[in-house]
Amino acid sequence: MTEQHALAGRDMDPAPTDDTHDDSDSIALPIPPPEIISAARFARGQWLTEVDPFWADEDDVPSWAIVGEWQSDSRGLIVAWRPNDDYRPSPLALGWAEPTDPVDEAMQAAATGLGPVEAVLEALVEAEEVAVLTTAGGGLVTALSQDGAEVVPVYTAADQMLGIGRLTARTAPVAELLDGLPDGHEFYLNPAGPVAMRVRTEALREALARSSAEAERPEDLSPDLEPPFVPVPTQSAQAEEPLQASVGP
Repeated sequence: MTEQHALAGRDMDPAPTDDTHDDSDSIALPIPPPEIISAARFARGQWLTEVDPFWADEDDVPSWAIVGEWQSDSRGLIVAWRPNDDYRPSPLALGWAEPTDPVDEAMQAAATGLGPVEAVLEALVEAEEVAVLTTAGGGLVTALSQDGAEVVPVYTAADQMLGIGRLTARTAPVAELLDGLPDGHEFYLNPAGPVAMRVRTEALREALARSSAEAERPEDLSPDLEPPFVPVPTQSAQAEEPLQASVGP
């Protein structure tokens, strides 16, 4: 958080004074960030805004990127806290690892509301190759996702495969792997990553078809614009949504 955000206090409710603040108050406050504690010494009797670390260097911060507000008293001590019920933690705030590739980056953004789900499909289609585990006969290894769906695990970067040991794998373009997908199965992206997503097969086929059509379109023609956003999926996402996401620890 920059000092600008840490000092983004404003006069609101009167801050407790030395006479009214009770140091023996049994209500425990969360531990304020160091920059808030420091800012409170100079911005006494104000509410100080805590911003999600992803937005710390930005001048324009959306309301849902505000973690909450801390109140300082006349001594410059933090005496109250009120969280923002609309706050949406970023991948950085959640402590997730840096994205390993554009697909993983789009997945993390979609799972936290920073980006549209459609961006995951677009990044997956644009990826030159992804990896899948293979059986002794050369077929695709299948599994069950947490919600019981039949899936084929897909890895979008080498770092996503660090936990699979010495199992055999191969890399190939998404379109090629899709042709060999067993009936009734779907791709399950980065099952060991901070975000795992199950990709609807029909949605992926449509995205590949759109990409192919756009590649063949003359450069002087612009594609028709379509609605840009799809609701961010959750474990309880509706069946008709193109992706379902599960957020890991």
